[in-house]
Amino acid sequence: MSTEYQTHRLHLLRDQCLRLNRQDIVQKIDQALETATENQRTENIYASTPQAEPFDFIAASQATWENKLRSRYQLVAKEHACPTRQRRVPTASHSHRRDKFIEELSPAPLNSRMYVFDTTDLYRELCQVSNPNYCPEGRATKATIETAVPSEDSSSNESLEALFATRVVKLSKLAKAVNRVDEDDYDAAKQHGTLRGLLEKQAESLRQTEESTPTSEAYTMLEMSPTWLLVGQAIRMQPQGAIKVTFQTPTLHDLRLQFRSLGLDSVQIGVDDHFSNPNQSAFVQDYSRKTRNHLAAGSHARLYELCQQGCLAGDRTEVWFRLLCEQDRDHYHLKYMALWRDVLDYSTLTEKLTSADARYVCNLSDVYFVFQDVVQEVLTVFSRDVSVATHLGLAPLPSYSVSGDTKLPSDPCSNGVVPMRGHVLLVAPLAYMSSSTSKVYALFKALYLRFWWRLSTISSHPQGILRLMQCFEVWMQTYHSPLWLHLRSIQAQPSSIAIRWMSTGFASFLAADQLLLLWDRIIGYNSLLFLPLLSVALFAYRRAALLQATKPETVEAILSDVSTVAIVPLLQTSLFTS
Repeated sequence: MSTEYQTHRLHLLRDQCLRLNRQDIVQKIDQALETATENQRTENIYASTPQAEPFDFIAASQATWENKLRSRYQLVAKEHACPTRQRRVPTASHSHRRDKFIEELSPAPLNSRMYVFDTTDLYRELCQVSNPNYCPEGRATKATIETAVPSEDSSSNESLEALFATRVVKLSKLAKAVNRVDEDDYDAAKQHGTLRGLLEKQAESLRQTEESTPTSEAYTMLEMSPTWLLVGQAIRMQPQGAIKVTFQTPTLHDLRLQFRSLGLDSVQIGVDDHFSNPNQSAFVQDYSRKTRNHLAAGSHARLYELCQQGCLAGDRTEVWFRLLCEQDRDHYHLKYMALWRDVLDYSTLTEKLTSADARYVCNLSDVYFVFQDVVQEVLTVFSRDVSVATHLGLAPLPSYSVSGDTKLPSDPCSNGVVPMRGHVLLVAPLAYMSSSTSKVYALFKALYLRFWWRLSTISSHPQGILRLMQCFEVWMQTYHSPLWLHLRSIQAQPSSIAIRWMSTGFASFLAADQLLLLWDRIIGYNSLLFLPLLSVALFAYRRAALLQATKPETVEAILSDVSTVAIVPLLQTSLFTS
């Protein structure tokens, strides 16, 4: 029934009641007419506002990010007079043996600290992503890409904003009156008192500024009920962290259902195989026998279930290779050697950047420095793999040639990937698993195409770094609100720490065995949600020390070393304990 027809029927009914002198019914009809009139006015505002196609701000942000990287890539080439592709000049000492050839490669004339971008640049770019489809102030907390009205300066929009803001305040006050904290519940009352104290300080500081408005963030939070704050409903209404774009995030209940194989009653490699008891060796032998049977049967479903519970160190390489590289199982070495021939003929700027990064990062690591040559060789070959650009749909990188090289092909890097600072850390852990460089390369390429490339690009994909960062912030605010508010009160930004962990898959931050156990679960569940989940768990694990911190530098120091953490018990605790 339309609003106009409903209003017409109400007017007819009101006239009949007036003839019958039924004032009690007339009053109720007047209230209904007032409501119908308000609804009609809202419908007219929506109808008069032009409904343009929502702007795809995510794609625009990614395009801007790619343009910045390509500009920086070309700037590095110009500053150091390095062509993006140059034919090698053979010398008497030039060797075609891969190990000798890698030793001869030098990052000169590049400084070992020269790079195109790092996690700080990525974090800064993620913080700048915003949704222009949102209308300002109050309604921005409720709008979505599909239903938002373009935020143009018009009287209709202003009227709609006023209506929406009024409704939000009414609902907040109503919820505040209905949902009250029980005074007998001392812990809840104390926690609520702490939260309201912080919010009142924030509101007071905003009221003293010229830009303070009744619909400001602090005012809206202050008007909400204690229950809403404790369960995180306020967080879902307004982004409180560095990421200003809102997406639907899974709840703790959703995570428990999705990762139910991590339950406390399930067998877990990383827990059960570490018990010092007479049955430990028998357990390991039985688990290894089961793994070999699944490998012999060729059942991918069983192997994925095995990865969800973890792989033994002796069987991990074969399990991963079977799951990730099944198509190249018989030809991976030949493909690797074909790519290597191009390395012998041409040098590229990406090769020099990779060599500089490998030398700089590996030399700083007490764990991965022995794998510097393997990492450098794998990434050098990776930069020549055209199939990566085809799979990811990457455009060629900009070309640059110096004088004297104009006749040589000045083609861009073959795979189109701009190397990120610390990119080498995604390769180094794989060197633990196999002595075959070609097999390490096959595993790295498969992991990169399935997971890692999403950690340096901006997209709305559920596995993208933007969504993962938003999951981290929402989970922190929802399930660890006092810790989050304390960190924000001392000007510490938890997201700037978490992105360092997530952008490299926790490589170099966790011990090598714990890192591979984490990657087991990522492959087994085909999900990168373990990265924000583990980040939240680490903050909760150091909660007591973080609540005592008074400076951002102290927070950095507390979370600088997490190499002693056992990740499987930590994930189980964060998921399946209250």
